[in-house]
Amino acid sequence: MEEAKSDKKVKWGKSDDWYSMDKVEQLDRANQGMTFSRLSEPALTVVLGVILVVLLLAGCLRRGLFYFTDVYPIVLMASGSALIWFILFMMCFNAPKTSGHLGIAQWLDYLKRLYVVIMQYAHLRWMLWPLALAVWFGLHAWTGSVSVQGSLDEMLRWSLLAIFALLTAMLASRANGARWFVCGWQMAGGLLVLSGVLAACGVLPLPYGVMRTADPEISSAGARLGGLLQYPNAYGAVAGMYALERLAAAARAMARPLSAGRLIAAVLPLMPAQAALLLSESRGAWLATGCAAVAAFALQRRGARLPLLLAMAAPLACAAWLYRQLAAAQLAPAPVPGLLALAGAWAAALLGTLLLCRLWHSDARARAAALTATVL
Repeated sequence: MEEAKSDKKVKWGKSDDWYSMDKVEQLDRANQGMTFSRLSEPALTVVLGVILVVLLLAGCLRRGLFYFTDVYPIVLMASGSALIWFILFMMCFNAPKTSGHLGIAQWLDYLKRLYVVIMQYAHLRWMLWPLALAVWFGLHAWTGSVSVQGSLDEMLRWSLLAIFALLTAMLASRANGARWFVCGWQMAGGLLVLSGVLAACGVLPLPYGVMRTADPEISSAGARLGGLLQYPNAYGAVAGMYALERLAAAARAMARPLSAGRLIAAVLPLMPAQAALLLSESRGAWLATGCAAVAAFALQRRGARLPLLLAMAAPLACAAWLYRQLAAAQLAPAPVPGLLALAGAWAAALLGTLLLCRLWHSDARARAAALTATVL
């Protein structure tokens, strides 16, 4: 009798184990059903990255979205892109497979699981601020305001910012999303800086890219560079941010014994960015960029301060020389002399930085020569 009872306990224990194993397998299948296939993850990241890069470039080409007439097509583009990406997101999202049609309970469970997956992106809360402002302006226009059209325009502008914040948060939470941020920033910054400098050199015809005035309090040279943004103060602020970012990258490259190609790639956009900042003649942008550079120098580790100065020396000197040449011609030189001046200043900045880097990574006497050249 005791052996029979023990056999029954063993059988019941085995059945309980099989039951628990079935439950675990069902839960694993349900969780696997709520994930993405390995092939869909990179595709979604690529689509999202391309959308953000296109929106950035479109904003640069549309005068920085300063005028409301430029905002309308970008809002349509951003809304359509977000809708397309969300459709692809839903198509790549593997719902738990069930036999037959889904009932109400299954649909509710499906939506609940989808909500859990979406909320894994913790940065989504940043889009709530522009979204709240868009809703506020919409309610203000609906309840009756002094300028209904102005409230609707502001609602569209903040809606665009909310969509961009949503797409940015989704990309930041994905694998390799930072590479797309780097790509978009370099393409947008390079487009703004290079187009503006070429316009100032008389090579690229850019309507309203140069603001001319006879008031010496507004411009000492009689002309200020506004670039694609057509506004010198905003253009100077963007050029200053891009110059600071490239300066940090050049300082990191200067601190290590890299090859000449990698060093030139890091320093390549620095001189045109500094020249664009100077040509904008925005005193506020100059002051903000200078304060940021001083703060960056103060916050650097003791061993990284001198590479920061070495990376800034040659490009800044060449940018100042180019600024003087173009300012003397009131930003309207002949195309050939302007292009030659740009090419000469650019080549001198690259060669000077390369020489300082080689001296810095040599013996003590060469380091002293590099520091002396930087001071001069």
